[in-house]
Amino acid sequence: MKLDHIYVSVTDMDKSIKFYEELLELKITNRNENRWADFQSEGGFYLGLYNPKYDCKEFRQGNNTIGLKIEDIKKEY
Repeated sequence: MKLDHIYVSVTDMDKSIKFYEELLELKITNRNENRWADFQSEGGFYLGLYNPKYDCKEFRQGNNTIGLKIEDIKKEY
């Protein structure tokens, strides 16, 4: 079993793309206007950004989580 994808709910697609491009050093590989965008990693996993206002009358924030594993945080930072 492996991790395939994670979607994060966002309200501003352009700002979110810029943030994750800088954080993850990845570029978007697919985008559907301001509804969703994907970042593909080298390992096959992808992060998706999703703006739920396109599918719901009201924006409802979800409980989105991204876990980062760092062996030695002092060494990394």
